[in-house]
Amino acid sequence: MRNHFLRAGRVANLPSDSGGGSSIVDTDLYVHYDFSDTNCWNRNNSTNAADYTVHNLANDYNDAVFRSRDASGTCYQNSSASPVINFDSSDGGGCLELDSSQNTANDDDCLLAIPGTDTSTSCSNRAKNLSTVTGTNNLLNGVDTGAFTFELWYRVEFSASYRGNVYAYPLRMYHNSSTYWNVDNLKLQLWDLGASNNQAGKVDNDYPMNTSYSVIGGPSSGIDWSDWNHLVYSRNSSSTNDTKVYVNNSLDETHTDNIDYPSLKYLFFFPHSSSSRINLKYGIFRFYRGKALTSSEVTTNWNAQKSRFGH
Repeated sequence: MRNHFLRAGRVANLPSDSGGGSSIVDTDLYVHYDFSDTNCWNRNNSTNAADYTVHNLANDYNDAVFRSRDASGTCYQNSSASPVINFDSSDGGGCLELDSSQNTANDDDCLLAIPGTDTSTSCSNRAKNLSTVTGTNNLLNGVDTGAFTFELWYRVEFSASYRGNVYAYPLRMYHNSSTYWNVDNLKLQLWDLGASNNQAGKVDNDYPMNTSYSVIGGPSSGIDWSDWNHLVYSRNSSSTNDTKVYVNNSLDETHTDNIDYPSLKYLFFFPHSSSSRINLKYGIFRFYRGKALTSSEVTTNWNAQKSRFGH
């Protein structure tokens, strides 16, 4: 049986090299992926389950799976074989890197998925033969109009001289909405990277909320990586102005997210389908179910790992 940080609802102290040496908030921590930890991902690329599985360090369910197209470039399957998927041992204490330059054929298309209620029989669908997770193990089970938090350490590479829109989706959470028709995803979107020094990001639903923030540490010239960004999206409830977006331990936005989240269809990280996609790195992803991190709790998590990510 693999080791976990979390047993019986408690997270052990983070290792001393994770930055600060203190513990993260563990109350209602439901999903925890740390790409520096071989207990989470073994860093291999293949169609073997041991290689394409990203283990949840917080529970014995809600493992994520890498998905790539098969050798024919036609059907999606569970696989980390895409050359786009890499482990960078020298950055952020060890992180997942998506290298767009390696996407030279259809079978290089890839993503990381947290399974939910939906699957597909269509080869072109990213959920082709994806396993399903229902009931209490489903990521959004019981959230409805209540509290949740997602937390992400990531960085992005872009050009300071770029002019125009860049649409990249580090995270897209598709849910079964019973409140609004045709609203099925909460997405972290990056756009206008480098345009007139307006390095920007956005967390939005198709309706009714839309919040934007700056990606910290964009290059002043040439092409380079941003700083590591610590993004926390914390919804206390669906009431007015009860959702907060924190970037690098600062409150950036307060707004309303009054969507009903009864269950997860699936969550996709970095759906990657072309060499023109921007390069991304991921260090940590966490999801708290039934809990909105407070400002002081955001600071606790920030302090626990900021030095690991160069802050």
